[in-house]
Amino acid sequence: MAIQRSSRAVGNPPLATILEVNDETGEASLYSNGGIGVFGRVLIATSDNVGDEWVVNNRFRQNWNRQQGLNLNTAEFEDEFDTNALLRKTFNNDRASLINTHSSDAVKKSLKDAGVPGVKDPVTGATPNDTTDTPTTASDSDSSGGDTNTSTPANTSNTDIKPQILKGTNAGMPGGQLRYPIDMTSEMNKLKINIREYSPKGIAGKSGSYEIPSRQKGSILTSIVLPIPGGIQDQNLVSWGKGDMNALEQAAAQLAIGGITGGPKGLEGAAKDIANRIGNNIGGTKTAVANVLAGGAAGIGAQLMQRRSGAIINPNAELLFNGPSLRQFSFSINLSARNNPESQMIALIIRALKQGMSVRRSQSGLFLLSPHLFELSYVTSGDNKNPFLNKFKMCAMTGLNVNYTPNQTFMTLENDMPVSYRLDMQFSELEPIFNDDYGTDTSIGY
Repeated sequence: MAIQRSSRAVGNPPLATILEVNDETGEASLYSNGGIGVFGRVLIATSDNVGDEWVVNNRFRQNWNRQQGLNLNTAEFEDEFDTNALLRKTFNNDRASLINTHSSDAVKKSLKDAGVPGVKDPVTGATPNDTTDTPTTASDSDSSGGDTNTSTPANTSNTDIKPQILKGTNAGMPGGQLRYPIDMTSEMNKLKINIREYSPKGIAGKSGSYEIPSRQKGSILTSIVLPIPGGIQDQNLVSWGKGDMNALEQAAAQLAIGGITGGPKGLEGAAKDIANRIGNNIGGTKTAVANVLAGGAAGIGAQLMQRRSGAIINPNAELLFNGPSLRQFSFSINLSARNNPESQMIALIIRALKQGMSVRRSQSGLFLLSPHLFELSYVTSGDNKNPFLNKFKMCAMTGLNVNYTPNQTFMTLENDMPVSYRLDMQFSELEPIFNDDYGTDTSIGY
């Protein structure tokens, strides 16, 4: 009897696991490799040599909840284990891969007949339901049953990603389309980030118009496609503020407008109108106006009226529009490589984001040039924008934080790449949202 092993990180953030399979019986044991808050290996699930069912231990649920930030009860976690493609199906695939590689033909036939998924017929090489599409790397046979505490990628294929590396002023920047995960299907909803060459708007508007020209989109350097992260939201803001204009200030404004628009006659007419209004008021109005004017002349403002009568001039307060606000967006996403090509893809995505947001220099070094711009969109199948999520205007990336140890522990894959990264991206739109930007479509809009 020999125990065959493979290791895999599942989830996002990843939970490191070790799978052990008896190549003579097909029985499998799954361990957490270091776990969360524990040391060494802990048995978290087992499967016999009939069918595809697993018995999941409570420790697996606790570790999974802690790692993924969930609070699943036992029944909910069993459902998660059965339906999450990264759990039961993945471990069944890994078990089948080890059996197909190391077990005898007699064992393969027995396990295939017993309904163990993914086990190949020793004669035809076929499976009733081929689920071995996510192979794993198994360690060498170990009949002693000793521990293997290595953390390796789920797939050590030598297939390399061959990105388009840009030249010229963007030398070294990954171009073309980058995506994570690399097996993302076209039907999935995605966050698409196009890095575009910066293009200024200019200041010259159309003849007879004060409208600033529309920004021309620069060419796309890199297109990054990611799963839509959790917690997405938008916040549309408009700046309003309190404004005061009492009766005397209104009169002064009327006087100024009369002088500007009507010249000396207009100024004279406005002054007479104001004098008539003051003269026609009864009661304490004349006294109040006199107090305000006297307070102004004495340099004590409204104090004179407040001290003499305990009153103030009605400020006619009103909430007034001050201007538009620019929206900001934040996205956080965890990237965990399942195989060597995916590890290369993650490195390219991080490199493209970092270089795309960086300040550029002119060839002479005399000037600093604006970083490239970022075009964001939520897309569905066929690269169509999702009408039930918000649109974006052209954005600048104002911040990018890369956490290389999001699990607070430094662990690497076989190629020395950290098992997980956390990206925190901050974007700000370059222009405010206007009423006529919405157009006539039936989407949620901006």
